[in-house]
Amino acid sequence: MKDNIYLDQKKCILCGNPINNCIELLSLNEDQTLLKCPVCGLIFNNKMRIDFDVIYGKNYYEVDNVKDQCGGYFNYSSIEIGLNKDYYFAYKYILNKSRDKKNFKLLDIGCGYGFFLKQFLADNNIILEGIETSSYAASVAEKSIPKIYDKPLGEINLEKKSYDAVLMFEVIEHLINPFEYLQKINELLIDGGYLIISTPNISNITFKLLKKKWPAIHPETHNIYYTPKTLVKICEENGFELVSLQQKNTLRKSVNHISRKISMKIPQTSIIFKPLKVIDDMIIPFPSGGSINAIFRKKEII
Repeated sequence: MKDNIYLDQKKCILCGNPINNCIELLSLNEDQTLLKCPVCGLIFNNKMRIDFDVIYGKNYYEVDNVKDQCGGYFNYSSIEIGLNKDYYFAYKYILNKSRDKKNFKLLDIGCGYGFFLKQFLADNNIILEGIETSSYAASVAEKSIPKIYDKPLGEINLEKKSYDAVLMFEVIEHLINPFEYLQKINELLIDGGYLIISTPNISNITFKLLKKKWPAIHPETHNIYYTPKTLVKICEENGFELVSLQQKNTLRKSVNHISRKISMKIPQTSIIFKPLKVIDDMIIPFPSGGSINAIFRKKEII
C-alpha cells in the first residue's frame, strides 16, 4: 500500500509515551503493527489509514471487504433490528432522561443509516441530528432523519452547550484524534449532558484466544482498541465522569462473524448458515465481554 494513505504514530495518544517505548502485540499486515503502551495500557495501530473516502464508501455497508480486514457489512440494512437491540441500554436511558427536559436535543455521531435515531421519530420532544462522514450512508440516513451532516465533527458549526446527549456507537475506535472529538463533544453538551459510547472491548478473553482473528480486529478502520480502564481514562481527561459501564457480548455477533468467515472461504456453506439469519434479530448473552457500553456525564463547572 502507498505510504501516503497512513498517518504514522509518534507517541501514545493517551499518555504521550514515545512509540519506541511501546510493546508490539501483533503484526497485523505488512504495514501495520498493534502496539500497547506500557504506561497507560492503551492499544493502538502504529499506522492509521487516513483515506476515509476510500474506506467508507458503499462497499463498507453493502459488501464487507473482510479479505482486506476493513470490516464493514454484507448488508447493513438487514441488521437494523439487531443493532437497535445492541444499543437498547442507550435507548432506555435517553427515553428516561428526555421526559425531564423539553426539546431534548440528541446528536448521533457516526449514525450510519440512522437506525437508532429513527426509533425517536414519533417523539416530538426529542430533536434528532446525526453526523455521518460516509456520503453514501449519509444519503440513506437523510431519507428518514431531518438533519444529517455529512462532514467530520470538527468541520461543522454547531451551537455550543446546546445538546443534551451525544452518541458514539462503534465510532471511537475508528478515530485517529479521539481527544479532539471528545473535547468538541464536551463543548457541545450542556453542563450535566450525557455522552454514550459503545466500543469493542480488547480486554476480553476472545481477543486473548483469537488474537488477529478476533472479530473486532480491522487494521484499516479500527485504529485504537479500548479496555474499560483506558476508555474511562480518556473520557475523564476530557471533562467527563462515568455514570455506568457494562461489558457485554452477544451470540448474534459471534455467530455472524463465524458464518461470514466460513462462507467466504467455502461459498457453498452460505446456504447452511442462511437459517441462522434469525439470530441477527436476537440478543443472546455470550460470556466474552466483547463490547463496552458506557454512559458518561459532562462535569458541571462549579
